[in-house]
Amino acid sequence: GEGGEGGEGGEGGEAGSASDEAVATLNGVLWKRASKVHIAQAAVAESGLARDWVTRHFRLLPSDGTLAYFQKQGDEASLARGILPLAFYDGVSEPPAGTDGSAGSTPDGLHAFQLTASDGSPERAFVLAATTADEKAQWMERLRALFAAAAVTRATAAATVARAAAAS
Repeated sequence: GEGGEGGEGGEGGEAGSASDEAVATLNGVLWKRASKVHIAQAAVAESGLARDWVTRHFRLLPSDGTLAYFQKQGDEASLARGILPLAFYDGVSEPPAGTDGSAGSTPDGLHAFQLTASDGSPERAFVLAATTADEKAQWMERLRALFAAAAVTRATAAATVARAAAAS
């Protein structure tokens, strides 16, 4: 099957902000549920049958704060099949037992993980799967670094606001 093309890449190559340098772009093939079934509770079609997993080429774009996915590896940004604004998510984890992506609910050989929705987000968990355990670990590590950098940025902004309020 497909997969195994994960790895580092870099589209663009222009210098970015410090947060871009801390968390590099990542490109690779991941699996997701077909037809907007990434929401854990909607893994079953109205017919009652489980929907299929499909491969998409994913690009983690820290400078945009997005995870975009494409039909094919070389597709231009305008051809994105979906764009996940990472501001709606606050972490990455193993899917909980009994939910989409948990052990036994993915095709054999896939290694699932999920983006967890932040409080107040309009989104729910987004489940993805890598072809190898190493690819899964690489994606989870890169996403965790991005969420950690975003948390530091939010904390710094909150502290700055608090100092300004205390000074006035």
